[in-house]
Amino acid sequence: MTRRGANEGTIRLRPDGRWEARVLVTGPTGRKVRRSLLARTRKEVQGKLADALRAEADGLPHPDERLTVAAFLDQWLRDSAMPTVRPKTFQSYVGIVRVHLAPGLGHLHLARLTPQQVQAFLNAKSREHLAPRTVAYIRAVLRQALNQAERWGLVTRNAARLAEPPRVPRREVNPLSPDQAREFLDAIH
Repeated sequence: MTRRGANEGTIRLRPDGRWEARVLVTGPTGRKVRRSLLARTRKEVQGKLADALRAEADGLPHPDERLTVAAFLDQWLRDSAMPTVRPKTFQSYVGIVRVHLAPGLGHLHLARLTPQQVQAFLNAKSREHLAPRTVAYIRAVLRQALNQAERWGLVTRNAARLAEPPRVPRREVNPLSPDQAREFLDAIH
């Protein structure tokens, strides 16, 4: 068995029974950082290591696995949303994040957020009897934040974009007939 070369990573069995691969990669800030990748089997961790090395070779930054959705949303509001949107819009973003997104998804790790988790969250909000338009707005704010996370290299895909928005029911509009319109105008005159 030959030794691995520089920056090819190492694999070992941990005392808790899981396999760990350690590799030096470019972090979100552009500096080299050591990452630990964990899996239940050696084959799984070899796959994760190969993916990490491939991403490193392609020049893609590796997301910080410990960053939570709540911490990212705070950073997004401060660094991206506040300077670019009007004050009223910013206040509505803060309200959506504080009331809905942080309590519902804030505990999850940003890099591991899946479309299934976002879809389950949106479905739960619909079951709480929120208006479909409100649920769609919550999704829109999350989608916008995750677009920025994608641009910053914190996530590889936007989970909110992949989740289905709630269906907003269309209301039938019954306009007044010409006779009813004349009657109405005469009545208010």
